[in-house]
Amino acid sequence: MKKILLLFLVIVFIIIAGCQSKTPQAMQETTTTTLPQVKVVDTGNDKANENSQAANSNIIEIDMTAKKFEFSPAVITVNKGDKVKIKITSTDVNHGIAIPDYGISQKVDVGKTEIVEFTADKSGEFTFFCNVFCGSGHKEMKGKLIVN
Repeated sequence: MKKILLLFLVIVFIIIAGCQSKTPQAMQETTTTTLPQVKVVDTGNDKANENSQAANSNIIEIDMTAKKFEFSPAVITVNKGDKVKIKITSTDVNHGIAIPDYGISQKVDVGKTEIVEFTADKSGEFTFFCNVFCGSGHKEMKGKLIVN
């Protein structure tokens, strides 16, 4: 009887040992993920696309001041397709800037700087002006945006 019990325990030990050695492989197989393959097709147009985007999407940054009764600079020239970023600072009283053709209307409090951003998507000459009453010369406070 002791031999049968000893044989039984040895068999159970072998089975348990065998199961434990297979468990990490089984876990590894279940946690392995197959990623989908992506096919890359070279159309040969990458340089052309980069050049056309670069030609049409320059970022133009302009530091502007607004003071009685002028903008400096008073003329801004950019190319069609440029992204324009105007940092405008009011130095004496509250001012503003409006470029109606681009839907821009921004108030600039005295001593503050505001940022106006837009894409110059229309060619031509466009007037910008102060849209906050700033004194007797307010009506003359204008500038010109030229988009080539």
